[in-house]
Amino acid sequence: MAAIELKGVVKRFGSITAVDGLDLDVPPGICLGLLGPNGAGKSTTMRLLTGQAIADAGELRVLGHELPGDSKAARAEMGVVPQLDNLDIDVTVEDNLAVYARLYRVADVRAAVERGLDLARLQARRRDKQAPDTVDVGGKSHAFDGDSCHRHGCEGSGDWQDLGSKDDRRRHDL
Repeated sequence: MAAIELKGVVKRFGSITAVDGLDLDVPPGICLGLLGPNGAGKSTTMRLLTGQAIADAGELRVLGHELPGDSKAARAEMGVVPQLDNLDIDVTVEDNLAVYARLYRVADVRAAVERGLDLARLQARRRDKQAPDTVDVGGKSHAFDGDSCHRHGCEGSGDWQDLGSKDDRRRHDL
């Protein structure tokens, strides 16, 4: 079973075809990045893969779940790292985590927030309103998605991944 299977996927917005007959098979254990110019359909494809948009045609399956019908279960198993964060800079780090826990219908929001703060080493910044792009530890930026990676057999032990300096990330933008 492929981790992601798309067959003939089409998404239109009025007269604009954002995704036109996309076929894609991604085996388990692969970390996928979508690259391309503005208007290539990257964001629309991600919305389709996460059940935030419904395809006009084609078949979508993520981690064995048919979309959009089983998108909630698929989202519960996947890890997505967007190019830009969608955090609200007017609320605290803690509140941002709670919003996402509720969006994913996590049963124990409080426990999920505490676990997220612990994993990201942000307990001391829980009430900060300026959300970090990523976590700054020793002058380098880091990202963490150990749970999703571990569940799906990706390389790595769930440790911090060095993303380099902020300038490096800008030069190698994903």
